[in-house]
Amino acid sequence: MENVGKCRFVLQVLLLCLAMVCNALATQQTRQDASTLAEKAWRILERAMNTGNPGEQEAAVLALSEVPGQHAKLLLRSAARSSSPQKRAAAIRTLGAFGELPDLPLIGTALTDSDSWVRMTAADALSHFQNDQVLPLLQRAIQDSDPRVVTVAYASVEKIGSRSTPVLVDALGKASQEATRWSAAGALGAVKATEAMSALRTALNDASLKVRTEAAIVLAQFGDRAGQEVLKRAAEVDDLTFKHRAAAALCEIGETGYLKIINDALDWPNERSRSSAIVALGSTSNCPIRPILVRALSNSSGSVRAAAIDVLARIAKRDDIPALRNALGNDYEYVRVKAALTLASLGDLSVITTMENGLSSRDETLRGRSAKTLGELGSAKSTFLIRNLITDPASDVKLAAIDAMVKLKDAGAAAAIEDVFTSEKRGWVIQAAANALISLRGNQALWSFADALESNESFTRIYAAGAILKVTQN
Repeated sequence: MENVGKCRFVLQVLLLCLAMVCNALATQQTRQDASTLAEKAWRILERAMNTGNPGEQEAAVLALSEVPGQHAKLLLRSAARSSSPQKRAAAIRTLGAFGELPDLPLIGTALTDSDSWVRMTAADALSHFQNDQVLPLLQRAIQDSDPRVVTVAYASVEKIGSRSTPVLVDALGKASQEATRWSAAGALGAVKATEAMSALRTALNDASLKVRTEAAIVLAQFGDRAGQEVLKRAAEVDDLTFKHRAAAALCEIGETGYLKIINDALDWPNERSRSSAIVALGSTSNCPIRPILVRALSNSSGSVRAAAIDVLARIAKRDDIPALRNALGNDYEYVRVKAALTLASLGDLSVITTMENGLSSRDETLRGRSAKTLGELGSAKSTFLIRNLITDPASDVKLAAIDAMVKLKDAGAAAAIEDVFTSEKRGWVIQAAANALISLRGNQALWSFADALESNESFTRIYAAGAILKVTQN
């Protein structure tokens, strides 16, 4: 019996050793397979970067945006100097998102590009850099000859915040174009640059009425009465460019009687005037505007109600919960869903049913927002309803549903997401599906991507290559 026991022990040890050897061999084989896949993925991306198809070039650049390491960055920097505007723009967008200082000269060069789309992309990229070396480039961008580039540049100004104040003050005082000075004044308000009040007071003497009025509005938002007379004149005229914004600004400095102009506007037959009045309230912080907003929620115009719920959502506090709950019964679907979203942000989870109803809305924007919010709320019971939207024809809805599945950690949705990955034609959706598969399956997603490398669809192959490198290069 003793010998039998020894034999059993030796056999168990041998079996354990055999299992360890097999596991080691399997691990080594997996690593070799992964290495082989990575080599193939690099070849696919490098070939796509140099193809004559601009769409494939752009897809390769976007796929590289997910790949860590210096080799990917070298390829992207090379792409930023490409002869293809589409490829240059995609590379600038990706390098800009990294926000690394060595790439700032490339962004600066792109701001002088002959293609306005490349310049727009570069203007947007500026917002990702934390160093003040970005400011001279920002100054160039806000004076671009293309108003679309200027619009994007001012959006970057708002993202950069008060660091951009010197650039804006300089533009307000020195720019030759009225539109540049006007936009600079407004942007100083958007970034809450109270240190620019002296420059804004000087602008009250600008040759342009538009610049003077904008400066007065911003000063009032800062609690300064220096432009009070300018605002009173603007509030009394019929020009809607400033009328309601001037009235709202006067309210900010204690002239609450001017709210009557906005309240009266709700009875005007002109829908644009009614909407303009409510939108103007969005820039206030000290005015008693809630009664007007509640009244506007029952206006006959859908755009007025939409503007009212947007403003109320932006300023909502827990005291507004009763009004928001009442808005859940509004006959305009946008108002109902926006009210539900706002209630959810205030911690009122009783709105989940309303959000679930929004998943079947005819409006794709509302379907997408409902899916996004349910994912953020962590409403696991809504999982199966959201899954249905993974195949929605609208790409934004599809993306929102995929993102919600990741937030809810719903591994059961992986098969449907894989179907999207292999069948979708739009690159940004393919990439989102790939990232979702990595989140839900981890390294096991590698083998789904391996199969996709053989796809007949070039975009599927390209984004599969990017996903493989994202997994293997970490």
